[in-house]
Amino acid sequence: MRFIGLLGLLVLALVIAGCGHQRSNVNSAAGEAVAVLVDPGFTANMDGAAEAQCRQVADFMRKDLVSRLERQGYEVEVLHQRSEFTPATGQHLLMVQIESYAPESKTARTLVGFGTESTSLDTTYTIVHGDGKTLVSATDSVGSGRDWKFCCRALNERLIKVLASELAKH
Repeated sequence: MRFIGLLGLLVLALVIAGCGHQRSNVNSAAGEAVAVLVDPGFTANMDGAAEAQCRQVADFMRKDLVSRLERQGYEVEVLHQRSEFTPATGQHLLMVQIESYAPESKTARTLVGFGTESTSLDTTYTIVHGDGKTLVSATDSVGSGRDWKFCCRALNERLIKVLASELAKH
């Protein structure tokens, strides 16, 4: 019986010690100002439905990106055109352009089966330092059997990691 009581105290101590651990969420770039520009990437051969889908994805991606950046401690400004950005110390630009968006085909998924079609989202992003120098210009893609919002969130999460890493270097 004494062994069970001792074991119970040990488990309780481990639980309390585990709950007391505070994760360090210090972002060395926190407090930096970031201007965000998300371009839906319209092309001449898009029809109205494709433009509406890209606009919907870009709007969601922008809102999600702004929310995530603010939670990380960045001061965020939303831009609608590249010309609105003026390079300055502590002010950085994050541009995201949707290169292609392919929504899943629910009909094929229903008729053929799970895993037949998936949503894919390809983006190009550029991070410009406050001094006007381009830090990173790269592409990123996500394909998923889940919904398009998952793709946006995954790309935004990766993008914020790259942003924090690049700003920490400079």
